[in-house]
Amino acid sequence: MRLTLTRPAAPSAGRTVSVVIPCYNYARYLPQAVLSAVSQSITTEVIIIDDCSTDDSTDVAARLAAQHAEVRLVRNETNLGHIATFNKGLRLAEGDFVVLLSADDMLAPGSLARAVGLFERFPRVGMVYGYAPRFEDEPPPGWNTGTSTVWRGHEWLDRLCRRGDNVVLSPEAILRTSLMRELGDYDERTPQASDMLMWMRAAMRADVGRVNAVQAYYRTHPRQMHLTLFAGLSTDMRSRAALYRYHFGNGGEGSHDRRATSRQEHGLASIAREASWRAALSWAEGDDETAGEFAKLALEASPGRRRSAALQLGRAMAQRAGGLVRTLYQAKWNVKSRIWRWYGM
Repeated sequence: MRLTLTRPAAPSAGRTVSVVIPCYNYARYLPQAVLSAVSQSITTEVIIIDDCSTDDSTDVAARLAAQHAEVRLVRNETNLGHIATFNKGLRLAEGDFVVLLSADDMLAPGSLARAVGLFERFPRVGMVYGYAPRFEDEPPPGWNTGTSTVWRGHEWLDRLCRRGDNVVLSPEAILRTSLMRELGDYDERTPQASDMLMWMRAAMRADVGRVNAVQAYYRTHPRQMHLTLFAGLSTDMRSRAALYRYHFGNGGEGSHDRRATSRQEHGLASIAREASWRAALSWAEGDDETAGEFAKLALEASPGRRRSAALQLGRAMAQRAGGLVRTLYQAKWNVKSRIWRWYGM
């Protein structure tokens, strides 16, 4: 069941949100992240976790803590890496709700109040997210439709698996701290897809809400972790395929649900379709090496004669009518992106 609300409730007084900001060598971005948190209309605690930065992040964080009473700085004695740093910060959260905000991202004005209002109206909702546009230097203007959407958790998870990719970038996601405690740590065995795994696990325990508004801003830059440590679209797709196998099979947490097999199959099939399209695009551009990589990925995710036949057809179409392949893919991508932008799935 999906509910669309035209007038989200305002949060009651006294509710608090913990904003955990892990930081490693992001001194230049940290002030914007912190300011976006302390300027919210709802009471917050801001916890900066510095993971032994080698730039002046620690000094910048110390100055911000001195300037804002709600900000405190925690320094790791040794470099723990991003997952362990996330978990350390989340364990320190004392608010009713918690958000993990990378030091290079930003919260949108009013986002915490909108999320908390939705949490209060729907006590069964354990996670709320929104739209997080990408930006480089200055964030784009925000927008707010004035509506929110609520899914039953299992239905949201079914939709996520059919879609095949991660619809929650991370800075826009807010969880009830009680649910965060129940879920426990981010899983270090899935370093690239640990956030998507967290959303999937949350949806198994609680309903999911979405504020149909800009709730955060996701910065892209050359030093971004997903462009350095986790470079490459095929790497990202393989990590998602591994996540479906890990979570819904081999005794994983999601394997105990009666929908486990279908969810794994839907997720892998979606990745296979995406890889097939990418292969066709690469063939259209004359890049046989990249096309071969994506074709191999498609067959690994969803093997069989039908997949092999689809790839052969895609290659033939690309060689004869590459422009048509590009047009069809762009139209498909535009529709998918717009649905995600406005409706969250």
